[in-house]
Amino acid sequence: MPAFDVIVIKDKLVGKHNIGVMLARESLNKLIIEYANRIVILSSPLAFPGYITYAERIDLDTLIEIVRTAEKFEVPIISYHGHQGTLDVVNSLTGLKLTANRGIYTPEEGDVVIAIKLRRRLEKPEDVKQVKKDDVEVILLQYVKINNVM
Repeated sequence: MPAFDVIVIKDKLVGKHNIGVMLARESLNKLIIEYANRIVILSSPLAFPGYITYAERIDLDTLIEIVRTAEKFEVPIISYHGHQGTLDVVNSLTGLKLTANRGIYTPEEGDVVIAIKLRRRLEKPEDVKQVKKDDVEVILLQYVKINNVM
């Protein structure tokens, strides 16, 4: 069973916002087409004051599907991932063309956020050749702004 199938559609009332949180594989295109203003790539999951963070691990195949769908529907893909070496590994395993950017990320409505990191540190550059798909951790995130946060 693909990892993404464990994510279910949920409707919650948070403050004054009625939100849909994550979704099942068959609704992936709907997420990108109807919800996403941009796909954001980070190097790790982040927490922000005034936001609820929903997170779910996904596999590399789902990452590929999200990026390909975004490209197909011309949804911008913005990288705030600062380590090109990690992205080179992901690119070589997936055929994607993600690039590093050390900018500062601030959540925006309509962001579909993906954190990508290696599960272990590579000691030598040649270790890149030994990295397998299971060595890459991918987390799908959604940040939901809440009202009246203390």
